[in-house]
Amino acid sequence: MNRRDFLQNSLGLAGYLGCSRLPGFASDKEGFFRIKPDSQGYKLFDSRGNVFYSLGLNHFDQAALLRENPDDVWFTRYSNSKEKWLKEGVRKDMLDWGFNTVGWTADAVVGTHDVRYHSDEFEFEDYQAIGLPYCHRLPFAEIHHYDSEHRWPDFFSEGFEDWCDYVARLQCVRFRDDPKLIGYFYADCPAWIHTRGEAAWKGPIMDPKDAATPSGEKELHRIATQYYRVTHEAIRRYDPNHLILGDRYDAWRPWTPVVFKAAAPYIDVYSIQCFGEPERVRDRLLEMGTHFNKPMLLADTGAQHFCECSGTYEHDVGHYKKLLKVLDQLPTNIGMHFCGSYIKNGVRAYGLKNRNDEVISPLASELHSLNQSFLKRMYN
Repeated sequence: MNRRDFLQNSLGLAGYLGCSRLPGFASDKEGFFRIKPDSQGYKLFDSRGNVFYSLGLNHFDQAALLRENPDDVWFTRYSNSKEKWLKEGVRKDMLDWGFNTVGWTADAVVGTHDVRYHSDEFEFEDYQAIGLPYCHRLPFAEIHHYDSEHRWPDFFSEGFEDWCDYVARLQCVRFRDDPKLIGYFYADCPAWIHTRGEAAWKGPIMDPKDAATPSGEKELHRIATQYYRVTHEAIRRYDPNHLILGDRYDAWRPWTPVVFKAAAPYIDVYSIQCFGEPERVRDRLLEMGTHFNKPMLLADTGAQHFCECSGTYEHDVGHYKKLLKVLDQLPTNIGMHFCGSYIKNGVRAYGLKNRNDEVISPLASELHSLNQSFLKRMYN
């Protein structure tokens, strides 16, 4: 389905226009990222009013460089300074590779059969050191499908509302005037009707069998509406300016339009995590997009393959090229964020650089030309 067919055969654009004054949308104040419909679907505009396609890189964690030896690269090249690493390492590489957005910054740092931990997201000062457009996650609820540590919160409780207010006050007050911030993410792969092995002890937020019944759909809609309403109101209390990117739904895990419908009045973008062959990614996102009335961000995807000769995972250049070719076939797509990682660690089995801060991915040498050609095409 191309963009013209989408607009003629779905309620995508009409739904967007019909919801344009609902509370999920950021204010029309100039100087911040905005989304607007056009004859082709949707376009994202930067703080200066220029068309902007968010071509991002995900997963940054300096811990892979940290060693006890003072002769190692963290001390000799970056003087034991995170700010220097961000300015002289991360920023330089992103510009050299042709990426224009800092995506989801947390990286997997512990992963076993029963537990999975991620590094902390960047803070306000970290993004300023890099100096590029960025997205930021607000930790309202640890409802990721791999979370093994927390029980599901009661979204109707006073405590949950107080926590969301605290998170928004602590972070959004600082971020609200930054024109480089695109918007806020919530949870990674929320476990509405599914979960993974690490979290099997608590199950999903709602059993998928229950969610498939009329009464279950109604209850799930009620629960999800409360979650998205409370988080939205917390943000808007302190930041009327930036887009709400919401949860990053896992396209290959069980999902339900009920949750998408509940989220619609309280978010600006549907963020999707989808890996696989580019044609399958395109087809899956087109399928999911029939349930959306807003733009879509491909917030996490990759181009990895297992190399038998080395016994490790590597980025596949051909896969990445195909991925870029199918993205403009998604009528609602406003960006793609690539699952790097920036530095390969012991948990994330692939990366663009190694623990000695050396480029190791065969894709890296082609990224600049590929990304620049792609962005030129998307801006025309």
